[in-house]
Amino acid sequence: MTRTKSLLIFDLDGTLYRSESSFLPTMQRVYAEFGVTPPPDREIMGMVGETFDRFLDWLIPQGFGLSKDELAKVIASYEDTAIRERGELFPEACETLTVLRRRGYILSICTNGDPRYAHTLLEGFGIRHLFDAIMTNEDDRSTKPEMVRALLKEFRPDRAFVIGDRYHDVEAGRANRCTVIAAAYGYGKEEEFAGADYRIESLSELPPLLDRIDRRASHTAFFRFYAELNDFLPEESRKRTIRYSFSGSPAVKDAIEAIGVPHVEVDLIIANSRSVDFSYRLRDGDRIAVYPVFETLDIAPLVRLQGRPLRNPSFITDVHLGKLTRLLRLLGFDTAHGPDLDDAGIVGRALAEGRIILTRDRGLLKRSAVTHGYWVRSSDPIEQAREVIRRFDLAGRAREFTRCPVCNGLIVPVAKKEVRKWIPPRTAAWLDQYYRCQTCRKIYWRGTHYPRLQGMIDSILSRGEKG
Repeated sequence: MTRTKSLLIFDLDGTLYRSESSFLPTMQRVYAEFGVTPPPDREIMGMVGETFDRFLDWLIPQGFGLSKDELAKVIASYEDTAIRERGELFPEACETLTVLRRRGYILSICTNGDPRYAHTLLEGFGIRHLFDAIMTNEDDRSTKPEMVRALLKEFRPDRAFVIGDRYHDVEAGRANRCTVIAAAYGYGKEEEFAGADYRIESLSELPPLLDRIDRRASHTAFFRFYAELNDFLPEESRKRTIRYSFSGSPAVKDAIEAIGVPHVEVDLIIANSRSVDFSYRLRDGDRIAVYPVFETLDIAPLVRLQGRPLRNPSFITDVHLGKLTRLLRLLGFDTAHGPDLDDAGIVGRALAEGRIILTRDRGLLKRSAVTHGYWVRSSDPIEQAREVIRRFDLAGRAREFTRCPVCNGLIVPVAKKEVRKWIPPRTAAWLDQYYRCQTCRKIYWRGTHYPRLQGMIDSILSRGEKG
């Protein structure tokens, strides 16, 4: 590549193409032909931007009586006709793309649509030649962040922009440290644009916006992330210096999160050999070293960003960590579980009750209100428990079998005579010690399963390991 201009990554539906011009007529025809009552148009259009496979999963339960493959073929045949007869680009799409191409921008498409659909549109409207690359979700094998990452790897631009109308586009841009421009004229809801850097109300606003950004974005800082903070970075950015372009003087906290690392994972920042806090304002040429929470190294003379650990650590887990929740309770740690809470609800309860958030969702930890949290790396519950024990140095604080794994209540001894009617006769014949949860009243005893549980706990706490 000889060009060094910026890379523009366009979404297709709702950004360049007015999907309702062909998508609604297509689906109205499909519903009518199979005698299925259609949902409101807004619900159908709400699926624009989703992968075709996910769209089919949404359709199948509505009663078409076809397999996914059969329904896909019907939709494709009707849609090709509708695109030719009724399809429309958004106003000034051709003109805007032509202007940007002449200015030397690298133009690309990144869509959740399949190759057939994307090429039918682009060739049908005579704009295929304007694009250097077309990235589609063939057979649902790739996510949008992965597709954007592939485009960045291919073109290695000085700067990249993602322009789209849905949350998928915002997430893909943020995950790859691109500047995100929300196409607010498309089909996304207002809350989907929350993570965008800029917004446009029409395609004609894009060239002058890019001009303003190019004039302002003249600064570069150099970041290096250490130890487990590299887990948050794309593979090609790990354990090496990262160039970060910016305009103005953003706080270093905002830059770190824009790169992809949640602020609660960071405990030390060194800017040009000096310890700084999150409010430090970036300057052109800054060299920034970012470190995770230190478990054994005393950094007291420096600006420690996470403060002292909570005196009596308690946790709240998100919907993805139900098994970890039970394990932590077995170990005796106060662990609330929020399967019915949204992100705001989890953060609110964590703040109200002084709990540490445990999550598999990096975005949750980037919320500014979060003060204590940890992104759980592993997908295996046992290894997840080990992670938490190591991260918060909890091995010496475990009090196994003192909390109910079902409800998190405290477990206390109870006289056999008080619970005998609920104990299996064979158990009552040989065992005299019993325990009861003070909250849900569930009864526990050390039966034949106890050695297995104790072995699992010993493994999590690394008891009896050599070396």
